[in-house]
Amino acid sequence: MRVSLTTQTLSTAVLAQDSCPLHSFVCLYGGCFYLWGLPSLQMIWAGVFVTTVVAGTIAIICPFDCMQRPFLRDVIFFVAALFYTFVVLWDKKITKFEAIGFIIMYVVYVLVVVIGRFIYTRNKNRTTQLKNDNSSGVQNPSMLDEDAVNSSIQIPETLDEDALESAEIEEERQHLLHSHVHSHVEAGPDLSAVISPWGRFFTAINPIDTENWSQMKIYKKVYEVFKSPIMFFLVITIPVVDYEEENHNWNRYLNALQCFTGPVFCIFATKVGFNMMGSFPVWALVMLLAFCLAVLVFITSKNDTRPKIHSALAYLGFLVAVIWIYSIANEIVNILQTFGIAFSISSAILGLTFLAWGNSIGDFIADIAMARQGYPRMGISACFGGPLFNLLLGVGIPFTIGTIKNGDYQLKLTLEELVLAAFLAFSLVTSLIIVTASKFRMSRPYGLYLMILYVVFLVVAILTETGTIKADIN
Repeated sequence: MRVSLTTQTLSTAVLAQDSCPLHSFVCLYGGCFYLWGLPSLQMIWAGVFVTTVVAGTIAIICPFDCMQRPFLRDVIFFVAALFYTFVVLWDKKITKFEAIGFIIMYVVYVLVVVIGRFIYTRNKNRTTQLKNDNSSGVQNPSMLDEDAVNSSIQIPETLDEDALESAEIEEERQHLLHSHVHSHVEAGPDLSAVISPWGRFFTAINPIDTENWSQMKIYKKVYEVFKSPIMFFLVITIPVVDYEEENHNWNRYLNALQCFTGPVFCIFATKVGFNMMGSFPVWALVMLLAFCLAVLVFITSKNDTRPKIHSALAYLGFLVAVIWIYSIANEIVNILQTFGIAFSISSAILGLTFLAWGNSIGDFIADIAMARQGYPRMGISACFGGPLFNLLLGVGIPFTIGTIKNGDYQLKLTLEELVLAAFLAFSLVTSLIIVTASKFRMSRPYGLYLMILYVVFLVVAILTETGTIKADIN
């Protein structure tokens, strides 16, 4: 779609990872927002975790040069949003206009991203055209007006920046993917043409790597068998459009099955399927529609030729993958809560450690996966865009609705919230200083620093929650 990495991160990656605004909306009508309470702690904590642990992990496993303007923009907006949140917290109440202010701030952020990209693209096209005109002799430099001459003076700098961005992105991605591509080339000729459609189908849904099974050590074989059930369900529900595979990974039988199993899994995983539409259950309606879609895909396609609608399956795969991450994260949280009850672990300590890690597992998996796929800039942008989305819309949307219907809300400011906000602000400001001083290089020492900072924060937060560190903030 020819969309920049930053814009992609602002939309798909952030929306996929963050469901806090919806969670806040539910909490609001459940009554837990009469005090600021747990949801705000979760949002601020997620900001600390993602901007330290996740960003630090990306810098450690994939050092790279981040783009200057997007990084500065994201961090400055995040600091401004955090300061605005602190002002509202300190006032101990939130009014209708203050709640709307959160939404307006995020809208301004989106506009800055979109407009900034538009201006950058327009200037790039203008300077490229001017360079082509000058090099081809279509237009003599003496015939240019003063503005054109002034613009042409800046051509080398702008072109160098654009070329550097494109070259670095491609170089980093190809470096990370080199081993995969090399092994794919050496794998020998593709034998898919001589395999029957049913053979390709059963090969695709096989969750065990039978090709390398004989070379695996015993512990790898145990792990392969252990993960096979969940891998099987992932394969049969999530369609994958891979442009690096032959025929873009088209498999007629499997993709038709996924058109049925994907939507059915989504409605049951989110419990929407148990609702009723009049006297008709939602699950029955979705199953009927999904079955019709699967039959339509099957009868209108061929085994060896991917249809034009194959690319659209990527959107279905994206949606199903989001639901899988949501479901797995919820199950992890439930398991950790059970362990907390069984071993008499304080709910506050559990919330600061295991539960918080479980709630942020989606961010961690998605951002690290993007970095490993050769897009570390997208991953690092999501480290700031995701928590910013959480904070501004997660507070702005539910409180705007609540204050319009019920008037001002009284908020409760605690020492724990001050510690969270202080460490998040310290993390952002020091990252701004360190990255700028290192010429916007996301290096391994910087990643280690973020990890250490998170450990220090965790210790201070636990000491604060247990009452070891006390302070009167009223």
